[in-house]
Amino acid sequence: MKLNKILNYFGIVGIALAFTGCTDDEPTYTPAPAVEIPAAYFSLENSGDIVFDETVTEYQVPVYRADDKGSVTVPLSYSVTPETDGLTVPESVSFTEGEMETTITVSVDPAKIKPNADYELSLKLADGANTPYALQTVTYPLIYETWITVTGIDKNGNEVDKAIFCDDLVASLYGLDPVDYEVTIQHHPESENIIRVVDPYGEAWPYSMYGDYDSSKHHYMYFNISDPEMVYMCDKKGMPLGYKGSDMYYYTGLTLDADGEIYLSSFFNYYLLNNNPNYVQYAGKMLQGNITFGAKEMVASFANNSSLYYANTDGLFRIIMPGAEEYVDPSTVWATIGTGQFTDGILYPLAMMEDENEELPTYSVEVRQFGGDPNMFRIMNPWKAGVCPYGVDYSGDKYIELDTTNPECVMMELQSTGLSFGSAGSLYITNFAYYLSVNDTSIEDIIKQGVNDTYKDGIIYSAPGNLLYGFVVNGQLQGLNRGDFEWQLVMPDAPVGLTAKKAPAKVFNGNGPLTLTPRAKEKARGGWAAPCNVFLSETKSL
Repeated sequence: MKLNKILNYFGIVGIALAFTGCTDDEPTYTPAPAVEIPAAYFSLENSGDIVFDETVTEYQVPVYRADDKGSVTVPLSYSVTPETDGLTVPESVSFTEGEMETTITVSVDPAKIKPNADYELSLKLADGANTPYALQTVTYPLIYETWITVTGIDKNGNEVDKAIFCDDLVASLYGLDPVDYEVTIQHHPESENIIRVVDPYGEAWPYSMYGDYDSSKHHYMYFNISDPEMVYMCDKKGMPLGYKGSDMYYYTGLTLDADGEIYLSSFFNYYLLNNNPNYVQYAGKMLQGNITFGAKEMVASFANNSSLYYANTDGLFRIIMPGAEEYVDPSTVWATIGTGQFTDGILYPLAMMEDENEELPTYSVEVRQFGGDPNMFRIMNPWKAGVCPYGVDYSGDKYIELDTTNPECVMMELQSTGLSFGSAGSLYITNFAYYLSVNDTSIEDIIKQGVNDTYKDGIIYSAPGNLLYGFVVNGQLQGLNRGDFEWQLVMPDAPVGLTAKKAPAKVFNGNGPLTLTPRAKEKARGGWAAPCNVFLSETKSL
């Protein structure tokens, strides 16, 4: 029944069409009246919100005309809902000879507009007539965004509006002690998870007397804390710095030397910029109101010096939110586990040894273990005065970091010793196993080649030839050399420890740059591996 009805329907339509086709009267085409292009108009594609804030107080609206003949001035009017006298809009828009596009500048007076309130701005050119091809009236949503100061309740029940900023970024870069001080933190008007630190390196920075600060504008340091396990530096919209090729730096506004303004970032943002999928592991954390990043997981650079430096070298950078107490995650702590015995086959042959038959010195060193991975160890200050018999005097801590995850193949990532050899450069060290591993050699093949350092019976041992060392000049590693001597660390819990040997009757000449011995200098000429850029650990001078 339904099918018949459908067929009947189409039959009726067909008959109607047949009758229509038989008429003798042809349809007459009547063209639509021409649409006049107005003297000035807005684009049909012109859309979006007008968003003002402390840094953006003007907005440009494009206006067009059909040709570029002569000079034209068109009246302009506007209205705002709800009403406010906080906006300034010109009374007309003008085109000069040869100009087909210009702009209207809409500006805001922050003192006369309600923050974070929704407004609508209507702009009208001439009589405001709209056509299918051109608009003379447009309406924009408009808002003046003001960030909101973050507050908290302290342990005494008082409301507080100051956070604590511990600077291990710029301070450690210049050999200054990490320092705590109060800062203001604000959150985005639409999200409490996008925050910014107000001028952390302005007048509040305790070392501000050493440098110049650009106080002509605010220098906000933005963080996205949406995921407490993945905190990262971001822009004011919450997008990660470095995302899709965007700038990865926070510009501090602070200048301390001829290298110019200091820029800061993190390895999260650096690897994101360079499309390295490992960027996620370098995110910060927010635990119990404390924002932290791992040691050497922040980056510093300069306006006039593109070299990249490690920042947060001691891992002490943190932001303690208003009302929160300092919290140290045990998994981020390098805890002292005792005193070990270090046999120096690294620096001694380079800077002290005159005869290759000399006995290598052995002396006591502090050893630390990482709370987040018990296979990670640090030999603390192995060449510092007071630790090493021929040590160099310096402030802070320097260390050799070792990964013993595989006891049959200990890894020493390429790292700075913090020791300068003057014009020869700064001494960096790694081991053959690490070098081969990053060049796609398997652990099995490294062990077969016999270039693997080991961790057995409480002793980390590196055989002659397993050490690689090189010198960095202007941010570039000049090449690598194989060390001729063994080195080892007898751990504090080793079954049988070595006795520290009598200190050699040799000292460095002052505390300035070290010098290579003639033997080491000759050896260094045979360096191999292509030069490459590296992150710097050197301390800059004020």
